[in-house]
Amino acid sequence: MPKQNRPMMITIDDDPEIQAIIEYVGRSMGLHCKSLEPETALEELNRTWNSPLIVLDINMPKCDAIEFLSRLSSFGDTGLHVILVSGAHPKIVELTENFMKAMGHVHVGTILKPFGIEELRKMLRPYVVSDEHSLDYEDRKVNRTENASLSRPG
Repeated sequence: MPKQNRPMMITIDDDPEIQAIIEYVGRSMGLHCKSLEPETALEELNRTWNSPLIVLDINMPKCDAIEFLSRLSSFGDTGLHVILVSGAHPKIVELTENFMKAMGHVHVGTILKPFGIEELRKMLRPYVVSDEHSLDYEDRKVNRTENASLSRPG
């Protein structure tokens, strides 16, 4: 499937390793993936607003998820589909989930760090156009590591 016709996923996380893993899983499932800093993501989404899915870290040093979603909503944009990623305290996660819903965005789910690859794959599956577009070799590779966990804080 041509890159431009694939569903898009934007990952916003301050940890390049987490970004790379999330992108790897998304690409292996046939998604067009980008990793952006919060400020860059705001500019791109305000300009194009064509992303069906955002994977958003809750706790980032320059712009946390609540600030990011507030700034995005100030443009009048709502209805963003969001997967939250966090190693933060459960109360912070709950507050962010509630805030996101109050701003009119769709809460796809929350992945708590450390997380397994299969947990992420389950949340991404509804955004994959068809299984025939996923990369068989890459899927087999990910399946071998689906029980592996990521343990980076934040």
